[in-house]
Amino acid sequence: MFTKTLAITLMSLAAGSALAYEGIDLPVSNFTSTLTRADVQADVLHARAAGLVAHGDKTVIATPVGMAKTRAQVRAETLEAIRLGAISQGEQSSFPTLLQLQRIEMAGQLALQVMVAAR
Repeated sequence: MFTKTLAITLMSLAAGSALAYEGIDLPVSNFTSTLTRADVQADVLHARAAGLVAHGDKTVIATPVGMAKTRAQVRAETLEAIRLGAISQGEQSSFPTLLQLQRIEMAGQLALQVMVAAR
């Protein structure tokens, strides 16, 4: 029943929107290019060689991004969060308190200090 009603509603909406566009005159462009496909491809190659176009029309600037935390920090924080019970398991939702978040961050900082001291 619901499917039949939905199909009829969608068909009537589509028919109404098709009728709404019948009276609109869209502008027609009579533009004809004077360049051949080979000319355009050559222009693109010259622009890329000059550094004006990177990939298509987008200029891509890759900047190296350093890691925010070391592997040891992430591991220590994860283990501390598990120890404090601040990580959800299954369908159980648990939200860490401010004190738990501070202890988790301190565990990561401690792991970083131990790693630096070991060097």
